Amino acid sequence: MTALNDFDPLADYERQLALLEPLPAALDAYALRMRPSELARLLGVSRQAVHEWVKHKRIALGPDGRVDPRRAVLQLLTTGDPGKLRSKVFEPVSRALLQAKNTTAELRRQLDAARDDAEFHQGAADELAAQSNALRDGLLREREALALLPGAAVVDALLDWLEQAEASPTPPASILACAEVLPPAPMGGVGCSVDLENSDDEGH
Repeated sequence: MTALNDFDPLADYERQLALLEPLPAALDAYALRMRPSELARLLGVSRQAVHEWVKHKRIALGPDGRVDPRRAVLQLLTTGDPGKLRSKVFEPVSRALLQAKNTTAELRRQLDAARDDAEFHQGAADELAAQSNALRDGLLREREALALLPGAAVVDALLDWLEQAEASPTPPASILACAEVLPPAPMGGVGCSVDLENSDDEGH
């Protein structure tokens, strides 16, 4: 399968020229060199049209005043819209290039959508990783204090921590701060560092 970044429907005009009939056989008959009037007859356009192409440098004449018809066709395809050349010779190529153009546009739309999805999922994965790291660090830091709590209280604290982490871009700094039951203070020391600002009010 061709990689999307390598997809270029205009890169290989030699392949498209296979659609130009009876152009290949006619080119062999002319030995790939012809006068502008012959090119006009081959392509089914007026001499004036070929003169305009030369004038506007869409095709180039050689030192002998002749053109390489294959090169001239490639130049015409790369310097304008083949559908506007008014030549039946170019109709198959015009249809093929239009289809390729539409396909390219659709592939680009799908690629943009895929990139948006990838960015969203990457952001979600990064956020989840940050929460996981913060939770792990909090458990290691507060392990001894959490071990003093009843199992149900630890579970409730973790659930509350996770709920707050999901609602905020910054996870809570402490798991203990989310606990409804506080661990007992060690003998002769100070208890865990939890914000007890409102504890007196709750006791009254």
